[in-house]
Amino acid sequence: MRKIAPILTVLLLATLISAQTPGTVIPIVEDNGGLIGGVKAGKWVKAETFAPSLTGNQEYRSVDWVGGAGEIWRGGKPEASDPCEDYYQAELEPKSGSGIALGSAATWNPVPRIPVAVDLTNPTYVAVVRSIVRARGIARPTVDIKQIYSVDLDGDGTNEVILSATYRKSDGLSPSAVAGEYSFLLVRKLVGGKVRNILLASEFHPRAVKFGAISEFNIDAIGDLNGDGKMEVVMGSSYYEGGGTVVYEIQGAVAKEVLSSGCGS
Repeated sequence: MRKIAPILTVLLLATLISAQTPGTVIPIVEDNGGLIGGVKAGKWVKAETFAPSLTGNQEYRSVDWVGGAGEIWRGGKPEASDPCEDYYQAELEPKSGSGIALGSAATWNPVPRIPVAVDLTNPTYVAVVRSIVRARGIARPTVDIKQIYSVDLDGDGTNEVILSATYRKSDGLSPSAVAGEYSFLLVRKLVGGKVRNILLASEFHPRAVKFGAISEFNIDAIGDLNGDGKMEVVMGSSYYEGGGTVVYEIQGAVAKEVLSSGCGS
């Protein structure tokens, strides 16, 4: 089971030791070395199509969200994991702890606009979470917001809000869900003059579910991963026996999944 770390003010930029030529795939790697996928000439590329071509002894450099260079990591050649043959992982030393990694062949700024943390007790967002959970059948929800960030995702001059909320009575090792538990990740966006709540992923349990462990959804990173000037939302998910990462583009009032990776039973 992969460990999901809370988002930090870190975005990792990977520097491949071997020379990269124009048109090569720029790899995107999650915090524990899992290959999410890549980008080639601005287009998304699935991990399995290029993972075997990546060499080992790669160098990764962390860069904070205001552009400062940071610590260096090294990673091995991505290998297919057991039991998940389509999940490729490169061991990072030392462990990065959070964020994602983007190949240094990227010539654009991956964080063109800086996400700003919002107070988790903000009354507006507490009310939003309560309303969403009640609408899914949980009459008296416990509001537990984990992350809130404000940033202009598409560069139109208006900020969006990205929020994750998870409430669980059981611990993270429980194989069952307790009544009242929930987890979701949403983007709150102004579309056509109206505020829309766009759910990227969600689980709601009005009733207990035996052997139906709740998934937990978190913000792993927010950045421009393909160089189009728009910022994607990277979601980390975890559950009883597995986890994964999904990259979403926000197009109008729709969240589009463009890359994903994960492993679990």
